Amino acid sequence: MTTTETTDTPTTDVEAEPELCWLNIADLVPNPDNPRQSLGDLTELVRSIRALGVLEPLVVLPADENGKYMIVAGHRRHAGAAEVPGCEVVPAVVRPMSRLEAMEAMVSENVNRSDLTVAEEVAAIENMLSIDGGLTPHRLCRRLGRSQAWVRSRMAVVVLPAKWRDALATGDLTLAAAEAAASAADLGPEHVEVLCSRLA
Repeated sequence: MTTTETTDTPTTDVEAEPELCWLNIADLVPNPDNPRQSLGDLTELVRSIRALGVLEPLVVLPADENGKYMIVAGHRRHAGAAEVPGCEVVPAVVRPMSRLEAMEAMVSENVNRSDLTVAEEVAAIENMLSIDGGLTPHRLCRRLGRSQAWVRSRMAVVVLPAKWRDALATGDLTLAAAEAAASAADLGPEHVEVLCSRLA
């Protein structure tokens, strides 16, 4: 069952704030664009939810034609709640967003909590650029709440082959080394390969 908190406040012409709802866990689905590839260890989160419930509401997109709500923020809370017997509903805020806006929200939330690896950050930036090729470092830094240097470094690394992007995740290649190799992308893939091999 899905319920919504209501108030006696009269409506106005001003766009109303999204309302807090209680949504069935079974009606929530992970967002395939979530930049975080691993939810990590949920043990402590499950213990907290078992004792106190889900304290922070999830943010979800409006229901699709199948009645499913796609998660924008709260993937770990959803997964943790699903492991708690008797926990059938969670608090959530339904917020209409474009795909790009949802991705920006997911990246911002995870980055500000230091939950993403550099490789996941680069992949997220690449996905956003694939949706809107007109994105600039200035626009991204404003929308993600990060510095232009942070954004530029990850945008630069997008041009590297998948092999060396994966090396960022394993720690075999540092972000600084990846940036240096990416700066030589105009010289051709062979040159980039040699540089990455030397810098790894």
